[in-house]
Amino acid sequence: MAFVLSRQLGLIWLGTVQSMIVFAIVVAGAMVHEIGHAAALRHYRQQPGAIGIGLYLGLLPVFYTDISRAWRLPVSGRVVVNLGGVYFQSIYATGLMAWGWLLSSDMLLAAGATSLLLAVAQTIPFARADGYWVLSDVLREPRLASFDPALFKRCRMAGQPGQSARRRLTYQALNLLIVGGVLGSCLHQALGVAQDIRNSIDSGVASTTLLQPWSWLPLAFIAVFAFRGTRAAVAWSGKRRSRRPA
Repeated sequence: MAFVLSRQLGLIWLGTVQSMIVFAIVVAGAMVHEIGHAAALRHYRQQPGAIGIGLYLGLLPVFYTDISRAWRLPVSGRVVVNLGGVYFQSIYATGLMAWGWLLSSDMLLAAGATSLLLAVAQTIPFARADGYWVLSDVLREPRLASFDPALFKRCRMAGQPGQSARRRLTYQALNLLIVGGVLGSCLHQALGVAQDIRNSIDSGVASTTLLQPWSWLPLAFIAVFAFRGTRAAVAWSGKRRSRRPA
């Protein structure tokens, strides 16, 4: 489905103003996503915390909601809360696409397809998306993505400690491969964007490709990877220094 939606987006061309409207509609979908988490938590008679907005990397608007009380629920309840955002955002995106189809509006179709792609991406159990927390709850591994050199020793142990260490190491190896593959694909596409920018500068005419919001997604992903990778490296370096004997 994600491949079909991506192909569909590639066939839609929008003007600058339309692209800005699509961006605003997609951002609104992110708010709907967070409301979905809060609504799922309220379904289990737990009060959600604050819902707010911030800037990721100082540029990208992101919404958040405090659903820490989900830890009071059984595993099945936490899974529902974790997927509540995807459920609400998928309904929102499907409605946009249906509306766009009825009105023959490429703008609404593009906004709906982009929102649905983002919702589907949240189900991937890597990079701390919603799918990660679902997998963590199902496996009962709250520190599934937390690397510890001691895991290599513990994975040779028998019983639950050994099984837990092997699960965590397997997940982290797969996570590294998947994220590396996505990053490689983004770098490849970013080179195409860089070439379009160079051609636009040489010709003095902006490429129509650069006016499409999804053309810049690879650069946004690279920025996110770079930010999170730098933060993880700094945290890891701090842990190593704190473990050194005085």
